[in-house]
Amino acid sequence: MKRNIFDQVVERRVLGDWPIAEIKIRHVVEVLQQMEDQGLVESLHRCRQKLVHIFNRAIVLELREDNPVLPLTKEFKPRRRNVPGLIALPWRTVGQFQRDIDASDAFPLTKLAMKFMLLTIQRSSEMRGATWDEIDRDRALWTIQASRMKGNKNAREDQLVPLSTHALDVLEQISQLELSNEYIFPVQQSGRAKHAYMSENTLQKFCDELGYKGKMHVHGLRKTFSTQMNGLRHAFNSKIDTDAIEMCLDHYERDAMRGTYNHAEHLGVRTEIMQTWAVELEKERESSVNKVVPIRRTER
Repeated sequence: MKRNIFDQVVERRVLGDWPIAEIKIRHVVEVLQQMEDQGLVESLHRCRQKLVHIFNRAIVLELREDNPVLPLTKEFKPRRRNVPGLIALPWRTVGQFQRDIDASDAFPLTKLAMKFMLLTIQRSSEMRGATWDEIDRDRALWTIQASRMKGNKNAREDQLVPLSTHALDVLEQISQLELSNEYIFPVQQSGRAKHAYMSENTLQKFCDELGYKGKMHVHGLRKTFSTQMNGLRHAFNSKIDTDAIEMCLDHYERDAMRGTYNHAEHLGVRTEIMQTWAVELEKERESSVNKVVPIRRTER
């Protein structure tokens, strides 16, 4: 934001020095257009969304009456779709994917890490760096400290992740391996390892070796979760179920327009969502056993 927005010169003045009430839509268009011209399409849309929040905040503080960014929804190139990091695992293959994990001869910790990611659908970096002291087994709760979330040390709230009975079982299996007293997913080979915990490439390489190269990305599992659970919203007796599903992914607004986020908010329904997700995964895994693909026989 500083580099692409605030430090840009608009009408011979750095945009970040303008009183927010004086910024017009043409000023915003100018800086965003510069980003598009440089090919920074994804960053452009992220910055635009941040600007929406900033101007919403200005409205709340009565510093201005309108949001000049809101109309800019189709003025720039759209985000790329189907990039590797966004390839989701189709729900119809989730059962077979789990069976492929079980049948693999990979290192046990790798298989358990993949299962834990599928059950908790947290970001890879946050999961791989998880420590045992973040886990409260009695409360079935995993607390990801704000200081290490997405590498953003300015995150204001910890992320509370309800753990299903299935996720707790995976943790128990990991503890029985007796690999580390600190990290849940310690690095398998020390030496030149960048971190003391699992490499960022381990899980994707594992999926590729299972035959899913180009068909899914580990981060895409979060999209699989969102699609499936939003389809089951009727199962939750709550008016805020959609928000709760997004909170499970650590997707929620933290601006004044929607109120201050309480990191324990909706924890009850989120716990129900995660347990339902685990049960749905188990159903798919078991039902895939009976899914037989008929083979056509040819006459000789």
